[in-house]
Amino acid sequence: MSRLIDFLVRPSKALRVAALLAAILLFGLLFVLGIASAGRGWLPGNTDKLAHFSYYFAIAASVWIAVGGRRWRAALWALIAVALIGMLDETVQMWTPGRTPSVYDWLADVAGAACAVLLLGRLRALAVRRSRPTDISEHSQTASRII
Repeated sequence: MSRLIDFLVRPSKALRVAALLAAILLFGLLFVLGIASAGRGWLPGNTDKLAHFSYYFAIAASVWIAVGGRRWRAALWALIAVALIGMLDETVQMWTPGRTPSVYDWLADVAGAACAVLLLGRLRALAVRRSRPTDISEHSQTASRII
């Protein structure tokens, strides 16, 4: 499990490129499928918010990894990118037959992005904390040298 966390929060250059390509692909599919209204009507009731949440979670996670997983910068870029993409998606729906824009959809998009950023940021914090030496005997030796 710790290798998977390190893989995600300390991404290699190859993973960063793959994440950027994934974000671009997800963004492109969003508009292609949205214009074709392919995503409409396949979820019952208001559960489309779950689809918005999940899809934008994936986009934000991809952007976070693509910018290198640096906590504040990655979080900022991921949140800005998803908020703008979601806003653009909802705006395009004004001119797409059979689609209606919704502030609630956009809020679900931003909530998904925020959860992705919070989760990845927390995993990064845990990985950084785990990589620091925490051996008690090491601290004891340091303290005995001081005294």
